[in-house]
Amino acid sequence: MAVISIFMASCSDDDVQNSVLNIADVEGSWTLSEINSTPVVDLENNGNTDANLMNQTSCFDGMSLDFDTSGNLTVVTSEITFDANTNPSFSCSLRTDSGSYIISGNDLTVTIPVSGSQETETIVVNVQNNMLSFSLTQNGIAQFFNVPSGESFSAINELEFVYLKN
Repeated sequence: MAVISIFMASCSDDDVQNSVLNIADVEGSWTLSEINSTPVVDLENNGNTDANLMNQTSCFDGMSLDFDTSGNLTVVTSEITFDANTNPSFSCSLRTDSGSYIISGNDLTVTIPVSGSQETETIVVNVQNNMLSFSLTQNGIAQFFNVPSGESFSAINELEFVYLKN
């Protein structure tokens, strides 16, 4: 089982990318709009090789972030389970977690209890208009995906996550 615990986000109403974030930049509700994969993969082995994984599967529909002004957040993520005996070889369900966040410069640090322990992750976010984005490289992806070898997910080197403010 793999839990995609992607819970970092930020956004601003300004037309310019922020160089230093503050709570006002992240406060509010955000909905995942894109997960772009490099290289492009065919998740369901059905010939669909769109770079935006959300155009290949509904697994990520409903993922969201909700930041309050007190440093608390609620995260809806997708939990993916792999089974080589099914087609597609994975199934998914949404899960909701709550935790806290802090901002330092352009870094967003999130702490969420997952499976009985505290998970803390810091990531650099890019903000522009009502959109936030951040990328995970292969090492970061490995923290969130426990993918059996040979699965299409295992070929991914980078994921870019894009959230829009509600």
